[in-house]
Amino acid sequence: MWKDVVGLVLVLLALIGLGYGVREVTVRDYVAAGLMLFAGVATLRAGVGLLRPTVGE
Repeated sequence: MWKDVVGLVLVLLALIGLGYGVREVTVRDYVAAGLMLFAGVATLRAGVGLLRPTVGE
């Protein structure tokens, strides 16, 4: 159970960090922000995929 809670907290913190990073980069370069968003979402999807066996999906 704790593994699930820790995984959820880490995913939420990663989303918050990604949003903040993209917002900061968007001020200077839209293309870099788009690439950063793409890479961040792909990484988060991989992390969520690793969490699924513990959640039961």
